[in-house]
Amino acid sequence: MDYRCGPSTYYLPDGSTVDFIFGRPQHGIAEAFDADAVRAAILGTQQGRVMYPEFKTLSQRAGCVA
Repeated sequence: MDYRCGPSTYYLPDGSTVDFIFGRPQHGIAEAFDADAVRAAILGTQQGRVMYPEFKTLSQRAGCVA
């Protein structure tokens, strides 16, 4: 998922791909990357406390690496 541009590519078991274009985040993406915030978002997802829509928001707020 490319949060800044919106496209997402899904790789299927048969080797084919499917591309989707999603809207850009309404709240923006942090300029600085916060690895601890990404880890916390992933851990929350693994523990079942965070669902995908919230994960996207949390990871966007954690910033991107260019």
